[in-house]
Amino acid sequence: AGSGADKLHGGAGHDLLDEIEEYLAVFRKRPLPKTRQEFETRATLLQLLRDLETFIELKVDFYRNYQEETN
Repeated sequence: AGSGADKLHGGAGHDLLDEIEEYLAVFRKRPLPKTRQEFETRATLLQLLRDLETFIELKVDFYRNYQEETN
């Protein structure tokens, strides 16, 4: 079955990064916000997606490095 770390390191981590990129592509295609509230909401969501992307990249890299050290 594999641990959660195995899943995040393997295809799942890269799958999550692909999904985030798909969401970002949708953002780019949408019309610009019409109100300040819509702008702020989108900006917050965009920043959250970017932070999540960075976290997953760090997690995958950490796990890869950890595996290299333990093998």
